[in-house]
Amino acid sequence: MSNVFTTDSENSLIIYHYKQYIYLRSATGETLNRSILLSNDFHSNLTEAIYNNTLYYAYQNEQGDILIKSILDSKPLYQLLAGEVGECISPQIISWCGKLLLIYILKNPLNDTYLCKGILPFEDISSSESLVPIEVGLFQSLPVVKTVSTKNKLFFIVDDGNTHHASLVGDDFTLQPCEDHSKYDALLQSQEEKMRNLQASLQQKEALIAHIKKQYEELMDTAKKYREEAQKWYKKFSGTQ
Repeated sequence: MSNVFTTDSENSLIIYHYKQYIYLRSATGETLNRSILLSNDFHSNLTEAIYNNTLYYAYQNEQGDILIKSILDSKPLYQLLAGEVGECISPQIISWCGKLLLIYILKNPLNDTYLCKGILPFEDISSSESLVPIEVGLFQSLPVVKTVSTKNKLFFIVDDGNTHHASLVGDDFTLQPCEDHSKYDALLQSQEEKMRNLQASLQQKEALIAHIKKQYEELMDTAKKYREEAQKWYKKFSGTQ
């Protein structure tokens, strides 16, 4: 799976994973550039966001740790160690109101319940009473977390099939109950449709590049055979060996 991020009117960044590797490719118009290796310890749950005009990404390694990195630096900028906090599930990062928000689900091994958490990994919330971690739960089965962001609102939905929790995240990153979320459900569907269209466009571009590359290789192979045959005839009629 890959996601496309537009940096300006002509260029796009494509981040994707293959086996334990995470790659970055840039595209200019219809031209795909060479892949760049970003990480080699990927296991699951690649998630990305544009933050401070840079593409940030997060994922889980084989140990279940959550790592946040920038495409400009191969070293983790933040790590949430599963051995210290417990089993973390389905992490995602969101850029909103000038801050990067990490959302994940924490499983309680004692009673198999789930707590949805949201933290600001690059902020020192201990020094600010206005920035508090988000906590939603407890859920009896593994919930699905979805977010919808606008310029000044972040809509937060957690659903485990039995319990549906919908809230607005305030500027201070506290949760405010939201009863009427129909318009945000429509916005969420619109955003998901845009993502599907982008991914379909990317697949078409990759298929076109592969087709052009195959044709080029076939032409080069044919040209090589013609060249070898011409050399044979030249040697035959010129008397050279």
